[in-house]
Amino acid sequence: MPLRLKSLELHGYKTFASRTLFQFADGITSIVGPNGSGKSNFADSLRWVLGEQSHNLLRAKKTEDMIFSGSEQRTRAGMAAVTITFDNTSGWLPVDFSEVAVTRRAYRDGRNEYLLNSQTVRLKDINELLAQSGLSERTYTILGQGMVDASLALKADERRRLFEEAAGIGLYRARREESLRRLETTERNLERVLDILAELEPRLRLLERQAKRAQEYAQVQADLHLVLREWYGYHWHRAQKELSEAHEAARQQDTHLHEARTHYHELTDGFSATRARLSALRAQLNDWRRQFAGLREQRETISRELAVLDERRRALSESRQASLAEQGRLSDESRAARERVEEAKAEFERTQSEAAEAKTQEAEAKTALAARQLERAQVEQKAEAARQTLNNLNARRAGHQAHLNELKTRMDSQRQKLHSADLAIATAEESFQQAEKKAQAAQNAKSQAESAFAQADADLTALRQRLGELETARRQRQDERSAKQGEQARLQAQLEVLDQAEKSLSGYADGARSLLEAARQSKLSGASALSAALDVPAEYETAIAAALGEAFDVVLLESAGDVETALELLEQAAGRALILPPGAAKSNGSQKAPAEAAIIGSASSLIKIKDELRPVLDALLGDVFVVEDRVAARRLRTQLPAARLVTLKGEVFRPDGLIHAGREARAAALRRPRERRELGERLADVVAAFNALTETLSGLSAEISGAQAEAAAREAALKDLRGKLNAAKSNAIVYPTWYSGQHYDNEWLVGSGMALD
Repeated sequence: MPLRLKSLELHGYKTFASRTLFQFADGITSIVGPNGSGKSNFADSLRWVLGEQSHNLLRAKKTEDMIFSGSEQRTRAGMAAVTITFDNTSGWLPVDFSEVAVTRRAYRDGRNEYLLNSQTVRLKDINELLAQSGLSERTYTILGQGMVDASLALKADERRRLFEEAAGIGLYRARREESLRRLETTERNLERVLDILAELEPRLRLLERQAKRAQEYAQVQADLHLVLREWYGYHWHRAQKELSEAHEAARQQDTHLHEARTHYHELTDGFSATRARLSALRAQLNDWRRQFAGLREQRETISRELAVLDERRRALSESRQASLAEQGRLSDESRAARERVEEAKAEFERTQSEAAEAKTQEAEAKTALAARQLERAQVEQKAEAARQTLNNLNARRAGHQAHLNELKTRMDSQRQKLHSADLAIATAEESFQQAEKKAQAAQNAKSQAESAFAQADADLTALRQRLGELETARRQRQDERSAKQGEQARLQAQLEVLDQAEKSLSGYADGARSLLEAARQSKLSGASALSAALDVPAEYETAIAAALGEAFDVVLLESAGDVETALELLEQAAGRALILPPGAAKSNGSQKAPAEAAIIGSASSLIKIKDELRPVLDALLGDVFVVEDRVAARRLRTQLPAARLVTLKGEVFRPDGLIHAGREARAAALRRPRERRELGERLADVVAAFNALTETLSGLSAEISGAQAEAAAREAALKDLRGKLNAAKSNAIVYPTWYSGQHYDNEWLVGSGMALD
């Protein structure tokens, strides 16, 4: 027997504070030593690393007792770890490693860790791995003190359990117990679900009504949303239009304002230019005035100087003539001449004094000129005021003249009115006759208006009735659409449930499920279930499922090379399966059913299948006949001794006399393809009906909108007809009998619409 245990490594476990490695060579390995040397701790470590949970068997009270607690020379450890290494070259452990190391670690907080080849795993994984190899708990692989006597003293049932554990059956017993517990839990959950369904069933109608109300509320809310969107859209477009018009008016006003500002600037520029020109002219006028005053002053000065010079010239001429006349006497009269010279000097001084006086008079003349200019300006202002007064008087005269003309015009108008009144008096009788005719016409128009009003009212009533019918039809269609929508959701949910069941391969055996899963994961190139290719009528599903029996899980392979792969997969998986290689089915054809009323037909002939799979079906169900009930099966047993008879309830009468009876649970898996096809067809029909109802609702909504618009137009027309009717009633005036054509003063002329002042 090859050695499978290679080594055991202890670190911090009980008395093994340091890392200690035990190597196991070929042959028998024994550990000996005195009491207290740790032999039992070594055996406990083997039991502990293999998943032992009982502290009593490990001679401890809690997990912390497994960890080195310290000594005088060393502190206590925080963790205990034990690693056991196995040689798996022969594959006795179901893992893909040639060497398997199992490690268990314990911490002082009571937490445990399990590692398989340095990968963290669960304790359940370790137990299952060791149970498949015969190293599970209670297998007595490790014998402690007193366990030999205890094993020999076991009872027969306990000893059988020991042998089963050693043979590796305990793993499957544990799985079976776990599966039973799960089934019990599932049954309890199913009972609770049934209780909940029974409790909810009386509330279904209330919930349906509430759901219907919720759908109606959602529909009304959607309609209200559409109407509000149209209403707000209308007002928004109208506001946008008004805003555009306001913008256009603002642009026009801006254009006018720009033109006015341009004109204002032009006028301002012209006014400024005119003002500047006026200032320049005024400055030039002042210069001219100053030049005129200077020139006039210069002229007066020159005139005075000329007058003085003329006077001097005349005096000098006379003096010269006198001097020439008296030249002869000068010599005799030198004294007299010197006296004259003195007189001339005195006259020169007098002339200088006269010149100074002339300058003084010139200054006085300038002052007088300024006073005269001021007086001239005042006179000009008085003249301007007089002109303004004259203009005002002229304007008042023009106003008085206009008022006089207006009075004349009013007099002419009054005369014309008097003339018109005379004409009105002359034509009053004729107007009265015409008014009577108009009154008669008004009476006729009133009658016609009343008829038209009655007809319009009747049309509006019919249109409102039609609108009510359309609303009722729309509500009905909405209810139908809501029902179709609910049915669509229900069918979709059922289809999803079937798809989920198909994906989970519900109803197939474990082996067949593992092969189909491998085919989905591309581990197996081509594999399919035979039952998925069968198209069985609903009334024969139970019978066909019972007739197939184990063949229900037949897995069809596409190529012969897949057989070995499928067998290897089944060796690794838990469960068995029926495999049908290609071309392996041998069929003699389907037997013909004898002429018997109780025989429905051959089982293979009742099933639709692809032509290439027909031989497989004939090989499996060629000797099976479907009968009505077990009475007919017992009666036909003697006529068809070599055939299998299946009743519609799934009872199978075999040729060897055995009878298979009871409920067939796998009929649901056979029913899934048909239900998926039928659900798909029903879902397509429901979707088509839902779309048709949606289109019908759209048409009804459009027709209702048109009818509402027409009703609004009819109401407007009815309002117009009502106004015309009121006008016709008011025009149909009954004239007083006292009217004789003489009462015209301050009265309306009836029928003519004319008033006299």
